[in-house]
This record gives sequence, C-alpha cells and structure tokens, in this order.
Amino acid sequence: MSDAMDDFFIKLQKMKSRVQFMETRSIRVGWPDGNKSYAEAKHRLDTGEKRKEGEIVKPASQALIAATLNFGRKPGVCSNGAPYAEIPARDFMGVAVKEYGEHITKVAMSQMKQVMDGSKSPGNAMRRIGVECKGAIQRAMLDSDKYLPNSPKTKKSHPTPDPKPLFDTGNLIASVDFEIK
Repeated sequence: MSDAMDDFFIKLQKMKSRVQFMETRSIRVGWPDGNKSYAEAKHRLDTGEKRKEGEIVKPASQALIAATLNFGRKPGVCSNGAPYAEIPARDFMGVAVKEYGEHITKVAMSQMKQVMDGSKSPGNAMRRIGVECKGAIQRAMLDSDKYLPNSPKTKKSHPTPDPKPLFDTGNLIASVDFEIK
C-alpha cells in the first residue's frame, strides 16, 4: 500500500475515534441535584407519596429551586401543615432554547468540523458547547421582560426596590453548570 493510502487510513481511524468519543458522551446543562431533594420531591409529586412522620426534610437543592421557578407551583400545604403560595411558571429553559438554540447549533456544528479536521479535541469541543449552553440559560434567566413580574407580596418583602423575576441573590444564575458524561 502507498504512503498516501496509509495516511488516509490513519486519518480515517483518528476521525472515527473522535466521533466515537462524542457519540458515547452527552452534555448535561443545568443544576446538579447534590442532595437529591429535586428527585425526591418529583417522586412524591408523581406518586402522591407523603413524607414519613419525623422524616428529616432536606434543604432545597438548586435543581429543585430551578425546576420550581421554571415550571411553577400550585399553592398547597406542606407535610408539616404550613401553607405555601403559588409560584407562576417562568419558562427560562424554553426561552433559552427559543432565543439561543440556533446560535448553539451553529457553535456545535463549528466545533464538530474542528473535531473532524483534527484541529480540536472532542473533549474541548464538548466543553465549548457546554459553556455556550450554560451562558444561554443564564442570559435567558436575566431577561426578566419575558416573564410575569413578581407579585406585590414578593416585591414588598424584597430588600431591593424593584426585584426582578428569577433574580434574588444571584446564586441560582451563578450556579448553572454543565457536565460531560
């Protein structure tokens, strides 16, 4: 076989390896549910299961807070009898997809081209896509004109004169992250 053919097959094998690396991984963007409070709350919501008496209630994870703000919550009563108010849905994840989905697709295509031509590693390409997705969610959350305003009760209890929906302390927005699995 000629050197040119050898080079072609080596390049082809490297390309196949890079594609396989990316095929076996995914980019997850959002909030890790470190203490599993979101998973447990969703399970109770889906099954109607109640907390056991004396069960220790975990603090809400950022994942649970994000899901509650994104999808909203109907008013109700906690297992300890304390009432809680309605929280209207503010679909920042949908806004991120609608407003920034095309841009992220272009970035992903550009990154794939670089992976295919060997100028970028698959891991670095996936990290770049993750960073873009993370930024899109953060920008969507900060675009408060797209969401219902805070209720008068929320505004009254807030330390700043005109609190914006989805932005209280900034912790939730700052904690958006991504992982490659």
